[in-house]
Amino acid sequence: MKNLFRPSIVMLCVLLLASISIGGPVRATNSSTEEFVRFMEDAWVNAIVHKDINVLNHVIADDFGGLSPNGFAYTKQEAISDVQSGSYVVESMVLDNVKVRVYGDTALVTFYQNEKSKFGDEDRSGRYAFTDVWVKRDGVWQAVASQGTPVILP
Repeated sequence: MKNLFRPSIVMLCVLLLASISIGGPVRATNSSTEEFVRFMEDAWVNAIVHKDINVLNHVIADDFGGLSPNGFAYTKQEAISDVQSGSYVVESMVLDNVKVRVYGDTALVTFYQNEKSKFGDEDRSGRYAFTDVWVKRDGVWQAVASQGTPVILP
């Protein structure tokens, strides 16, 4: 049973990424909601690193509101524009200690993020703590809010 589970998850992930890439709706079907939302977090990270605007458009809700680790509010349009224009360049971004809690059609995700990045000419590399909020609307999960905080290591 264990040997069949892993290939099934891998196949589901491939199909979901293909669905996102061709513009189809993204829906959780054969995986647990927690696993699916975690997958969407990973898709979001990979889209930022690889500048995949199509995926960003699908995972971020139109009414998204974010608060960056330096305290600036931003919209979906601003987030995508920063990636697309090259203002925000991410060489690497790794999530750890990801926790997904689902409350009906809402999911709260907390995690740490290590990134090597630049915004304009400023180095933004570091470790951040994030809280993301996902909502399921018409069967589709999208990020509606995100807040990052710098982690100050002693």
